[in-house]
Amino acid sequence: MADVKLELNYCFSKKLQKNIKIIYYKWCLNIIKQNEIPKHIGFIMDGNRRYARMNNINPYVAHLRGFESLELNLEWLLYMGVKVVTVYAFSIENFKRTSSEVHALFEITKNKMKEFSTQGQFLHEGGIKLNILGDLSLLPSDVVEAINEAVETTKNNNKFILNICFAYTSRYEITNAIKKVVKDVQDGKLNSDDITEETIEKKLLTSDCPPVDILVRTSMETRFSDFLLWQICDDTQIHFIDVYWPVFNFWNMIPVILSYQRNQLHHKQNIDEKKTQ
Repeated sequence: MADVKLELNYCFSKKLQKNIKIIYYKWCLNIIKQNEIPKHIGFIMDGNRRYARMNNINPYVAHLRGFESLELNLEWLLYMGVKVVTVYAFSIENFKRTSSEVHALFEITKNKMKEFSTQGQFLHEGGIKLNILGDLSLLPSDVVEAINEAVETTKNNNKFILNICFAYTSRYEITNAIKKVVKDVQDGKLNSDDITEETIEKKLLTSDCPPVDILVRTSMETRFSDFLLWQICDDTQIHFIDVYWPVFNFWNMIPVILSYQRNQLHHKQNIDEKKTQ
């Protein structure tokens, strides 16, 4: 009986700690929400394999934890008021990895997509629309089927957009956009003299999304790895963070948001000063 009581007290204590943590997180976020919130954040989710080596675990487990990290971070980004998150999950270049790892990633993705379709309460409660951006022709048919079903299930959600870039590179995206523009010219829908940057932007996979305000890469690698190269060439703030993606959390992102808000405030002050001159 004493053991049962001790176990109940332990469970109650853990639940209480979790509730207190949630309340504290929301309190912090409510303060942050008093200033401008980025509309679109991109993540290069890097470091899963190094996390696996460091913790002596199977890379498959590390990739699973990477998906869990994404779901946890989406919860508070959604609460904060961010409208779009675009993540780099699998590059076309990743096909060069071992067949066993590529197959494992396909299995994880297929299972997660099925989960989104059948048990995706978080996606529906949050009004999250799922997009998979990339060359799906490179993927196995069962993975594509699971992806299409998940996308179809969430297509009417309109509060938040989650773009998962899979079998993707910017070179593929830009090449594909240019091909569409060329076809419009050939079909007589567009005059070649009328082609502008905006013409190409409308053909990009992110054409229905606002500009990328912040790009975060974890694991402290200081490169873009062919991710959103067109979209981040303007006023995007770039942050390279020294933590592996499976353990990336609330406290890693808060300084990034605060930095964005400071820069936006400084930018507005400069505009106001120019107006008064």
